[in-house]
Amino acid sequence: MKLSTKSRYGLKVMYYLGQNIKNEPMSLHTLSALSGVTAPYLEKLLGLLKKSQLVLSTRGVSGGYTLLKPAKDISLGEIINALEGNILEVDCVNKC
Repeated sequence: MKLSTKSRYGLKVMYYLGQNIKNEPMSLHTLSALSGVTAPYLEKLLGLLKKSQLVLSTRGVSGGYTLLKPAKDISLGEIINALEGNILEVDCVNKC
C-alpha cells in the first residue's frame, strides 16, 4: 500500500506525540522541527487529527498538542482514516 504525503507526515507527527512520555503539550513549532514538516501544513494535519478526536490542542503560552488517548490505543488505520477519509469505502468498477 502506498501512503500519501499527508498520511506519511501525519503518522510521523503522531509518532512524536506518542513518544512524549510526560504527555505535556508539544508546540506546533517543536513538532515542525522534529518532523521536518512546515508549520502551516502541519497545522492542517493536526486540525484533521483533532476533528477525529485523536489529538487535543491546548491554547496559551504552555499550550500545544497532545494525544487524546494512549498511543497504544490508536491504530494506524484510525490515523490514516482521519487524514484521508474512510479508506475502506471503495466503489465497484464492474457492478459487484
